[in-house]
Amino acid sequence: MIHPLTRIIAIVCITLGTLSTLSAVEPHMEKAVELLQQAKKAPNPIPLLEKAKDRLQSATGNKGGNRVAAVKTINQAIKTAQQGGNAKPQISQAISMVQAGINAK
Repeated sequence: MIHPLTRIIAIVCITLGTLSTLSAVEPHMEKAVELLQQAKKAPNPIPLLEKAKDRLQSATGNKGGNRVAAVKTINQAIKTAQQGGNAKPQISQAISMVQAGINAK
């Protein structure tokens, strides 16, 4: 017979394991959003956009097409910024796409 304390410990371990997995489901996607938000405010967003793109490319799955679309939009934002244009609208669009991808799982 299993001791009641053993059962309780097992339940606690399973619960904590599940919660830690849920909180880090999309760490690359979540970090990409943070980097994109920083890029929106940065005088030179290109390095942050590159880092965000790298994070998205490290994420698993396509997230309903949102991950690939966000990478393309980030590439457009980089090009716009390199040409001296305002990349903020494209960055905002990329943030929306990544967030939709996180929700799509």
